[in-house]
Amino acid sequence: MKSLNSVVKLIRPIQWVKNLFLGAPIFFTPSAMSIENIVNVIIGFFCFSLLASSIYVFNDVLDKDSDVFHPIKKSRPIANGEISKEFAIALAIVLFATSIFISYKISISFFYWSVLYGTMMLFYSWLFKQFAPIDIIVITLGFVIRVEAGAAIIDATPTVWLLTLTALIALFLALAKRRDDLIEGINKNHRQSLSGYNLNYLEHCISIVSASILVSYVLYTNDNLAMERLGTSQLYVTIPFVLFGILRYLQILLVYKRPSSPETILISDRWMGGVVLCWLVSVMFILHS
Repeated sequence: MKSLNSVVKLIRPIQWVKNLFLGAPIFFTPSAMSIENIVNVIIGFFCFSLLASSIYVFNDVLDKDSDVFHPIKKSRPIANGEISKEFAIALAIVLFATSIFISYKISISFFYWSVLYGTMMLFYSWLFKQFAPIDIIVITLGFVIRVEAGAAIIDATPTVWLLTLTALIALFLALAKRRDDLIEGINKNHRQSLSGYNLNYLEHCISIVSASILVSYVLYTNDNLAMERLGTSQLYVTIPFVLFGILRYLQILLVYKRPSSPETILISDRWMGGVVLCWLVSVMFILHS
């Protein structure tokens, strides 16, 4: 019997925070807010989380030999020998099959997006992650698919602005993660795609993308069609929170040189956690009061 703690570490529930993007469509579509839709989105969140965990397990199986030499990943259950490859593969298959089955029960369109995401990320683990900048583009597409999947649950069409902002935020996070890898001294022997990056290139890209996020959000909050769909013209008052969030994230990344994973920062940095909470509360009040 495998240690429950090792299994939990293997499926990485802390990473499930990324699947909150499934809730973006219902959050920004006040007319779709209902008990039934909220329940379905919550079920969809856990369904997608199981799917993502199956990919994490599969990825760890493929990376076992290289993870042994990674300063952090060497402690993962497969790399340190706590869990065998055979058990991990069986677990990944169960998680993948369960999530796909549940997605079919939710809706056929959500099922299609789930299959697309699962297939794409399996190819990412096997092939795409070896090539720059294809690796970060695939990661970005994964977040866009999350939003599309969330929209499918409530039978809505996400706006171009929502998809654009999602893509930019995901690209920003992916670039920051690659920068972390270089700062930690990880080289192409562990992640081949790192041979296509250096700090100067990544920091220029991060600056461009962070500016694009702010400009896109400002335009979104002042777009006539967006205001009509949201049912309010007051969303612009949340711009300072977004500005502060971007500046704080860059400060953590470039000044303090701390790890940039969003789940870590949200938990450990009170300023970032506070500004995200303020943004959420203000948007909820404006859209749903």
